[in-house]
Amino acid sequence: MPSAFWPLLLCLLLFPLRVPAVAGSLVGEGYGDELSEVITDDGSRMIDVTEDYLRSLRPTSEMLIVLKQRVAITADLELSKLINFSTLEGPGQFELMNNGVDLTIHGAVNAPFKELFLGEGHVHLMQKYAKVDWFGAKADAVFNEADLELRSYGTKSYHGFRKALAAVKARGRIEFGYGGYAMIDTSEDVRTRFGRERGPVRVSRGALTLYLWYENGDKVLYDSVEVYGQGMGKTYLLSERFNEEGEQQGGIEYSPTRGQGWNDTDDNIREQATYTTTVRPGQNYLVLKDSWMNRPFTPGQSVFVRNGGNGFDQDNGQPNVVKEVRDSLILFEYPFQRDLSLANASSIGGLSAFTMPPEQGIVQVEFLRDRGYSSRKPPGGRDKMFSYGNNLFQLVSDDGDNRYTIRNVGGKSNDPQGTQYAANALRVMKSRTVFTTTTTLRGAWVRDMSIRANYNAFTISNFIDCGAERVHMLYKANEEGGLTLNGDGGLNFSMKDCVVEAAPGQWAGSQIARSMTNFVSEGTQWINIKHAIIEFSEGTKFINDKFLFDYTNTEKTAPTGDKNPKGCVAVGLTTGNTLFRDCEFVQMGGDAVVANFDINQWSATAGGRITFEDCYMNALDVDALVSVKSPGLFINGLRATGVVTSLFGGTGSGPLNTDSVSVTGVGQDGQTAWAVGGVSKITDFEFIGSFDQVFNLPPESLIMRNSVAIWQGFRYDKMDNSRVVDGLLVSGAGRKGRSNFRSDVEMEIHGMPLVTNVPAVKFDATMNSLDRFEFTLIRPKLYFKVSNDEYRNDGVGENRTVTFDGQSN
Repeated sequence: MPSAFWPLLLCLLLFPLRVPAVAGSLVGEGYGDELSEVITDDGSRMIDVTEDYLRSLRPTSEMLIVLKQRVAITADLELSKLINFSTLEGPGQFELMNNGVDLTIHGAVNAPFKELFLGEGHVHLMQKYAKVDWFGAKADAVFNEADLELRSYGTKSYHGFRKALAAVKARGRIEFGYGGYAMIDTSEDVRTRFGRERGPVRVSRGALTLYLWYENGDKVLYDSVEVYGQGMGKTYLLSERFNEEGEQQGGIEYSPTRGQGWNDTDDNIREQATYTTTVRPGQNYLVLKDSWMNRPFTPGQSVFVRNGGNGFDQDNGQPNVVKEVRDSLILFEYPFQRDLSLANASSIGGLSAFTMPPEQGIVQVEFLRDRGYSSRKPPGGRDKMFSYGNNLFQLVSDDGDNRYTIRNVGGKSNDPQGTQYAANALRVMKSRTVFTTTTTLRGAWVRDMSIRANYNAFTISNFIDCGAERVHMLYKANEEGGLTLNGDGGLNFSMKDCVVEAAPGQWAGSQIARSMTNFVSEGTQWINIKHAIIEFSEGTKFINDKFLFDYTNTEKTAPTGDKNPKGCVAVGLTTGNTLFRDCEFVQMGGDAVVANFDINQWSATAGGRITFEDCYMNALDVDALVSVKSPGLFINGLRATGVVTSLFGGTGSGPLNTDSVSVTGVGQDGQTAWAVGGVSKITDFEFIGSFDQVFNLPPESLIMRNSVAIWQGFRYDKMDNSRVVDGLLVSGAGRKGRSNFRSDVEMEIHGMPLVTNVPAVKFDATMNSLDRFEFTLIRPKLYFKVSNDEYRNDGVGENRTVTFDGQSN
């Protein structure tokens, strides 16, 4: 474009010239009384812009059409990138006269928030920008600002967003204006016409679905799409409680749920590649067992690397993107976050003794389910692939009583024919393979808006490099429940400066699950949201986030609300490294602010540690601040206040000494092996408030230093016998006789009460010979037991040090 064109254009827009017409009709088929203004290097001219006129254009330099008419488009039309359009309020539209019409505009389009494209034909905007209003959406919804409940609406706006998404496609930007949009879908007839040969587009299930989903099952994903509004509290996307098919409407759905399009079925067995036994954390490559298996993989392709799975449900592994293929070596864009070696695979049992049949040959075996796992699923349904060690098999039939006929899958570099296996020689697991994920969304972001959701608020699975920034999500649980964050497997999700809250009077669940890798939240507020970070998730980080959880004033919970600890965060036993840095927690009522939980405990090597760095907690009437035994706890800077029963619940990372896999994995009750989880460490910890105990359960594999508690009263009213029976304030009674695993604790406690005429300070647990607990009591409050449940306050005593160790216990 000539550099002098745009100053001239501005002048012409302000002071249009009357000059002879350019080639084209002055009178024609444009709707409306006004002519449109056409601006070129030669000046400005008033033209009757029609379909024929547009077809006649062959510009050699930039031109601008200020459209003031409705132009009917009856057949496919593609316009040069030199043709740009602008329109003001009022007339100025394109009408696609039937749904078979395609209008492709390569140039820029600039228009206010008004309807610009009419009809169900398909518009293609090659400059990758659209406003939803251009396609019929309108911010005319009436809603309650307190809970974003949709009261009434004039325009069903969801279809406008769908058409905008189809118009900009990959790398597109879609803008919402000021006000409330009722994200209600259009009629089936309109959705059918828009869907063309595919048939109807599926009715919307929420405020935003960042892909097209047709009722015939087709899914069309566009990478690197950005959807944005004018800001939280300025742009509102509002959903109704139920769509026309009776489904509750959610918030943002980034891509189809986990497993959609994953090539791990019998039909795609050729696309499952087996890989060698060792994949270490930080490694950005893996080696296939044979180079011929690299054929399904090309640079830029999304894949999932699986290392077994729990009961053929949750997948243990990580999504990734192929960077380069060199024979049997596959290089990836991202390093692996956890150890995916065969020794750390998630498994559920073994097989009876058998001999490896020839390739594609079958053999009968008995599935030997792990002790204590009677409810675990067998290797899967018919034709399901599974691994035995690093060998790939197919389940041919279920012969009853845990007996199966299985096939040695050919071409997967299994052990040689004739290899003999003793009973339980190897482990049964979900197939240990790498395969393509054909419906994975990449690079999608939603920004600057408020959204009301009635079902899953954020559905994030099958994604890579997606996120939300300055999004206010208000979730109101209804009849079918749902989750505020349904994180079901994906890689690199970022939340920045968002607000996620349950509706007034409710609290709701959230899960970061099923090998979700690198979920990072920065500056986000979580209001009455109970997180479960579970099922092999790895690399979760909360930085400068605020958590508010009020368990005392709720009416509706998430579907699993009664199955896990009530508190801000529950971290699973197989969860990898989880970080809280510069975070603030405020909780009223419940079990613990941060605790352990998983849907099930299963045999798998534990993940990493839970780390607190420079965090603050205020807990009122809560059982414990932190109750984390597995996979290990690191505290380096935690200030806390409040009223709690104990400062810590179960703490440490040691196994039961009877666990059969206590050195290599997780035992039958889910306790993490100390050799894997590592010793827990607490340093720079401070609490001011009321508490009954320091430890509710004896800690295991814990080192504690530079820690202080300032006692300001019991959680409940007064000194009584329970304070003596429960070990008073120093340690919890319970699991007497259970061994610890090298705990070394030093702590300073100010103002704690001591009963002078009974043994009130005691450690009610068996200790390892290396254990040492030293409590320095500063200005203790002295009590004298007068009679049962009657204690006399004798003032303040001298400082003293109380020590427990393996010899003195």
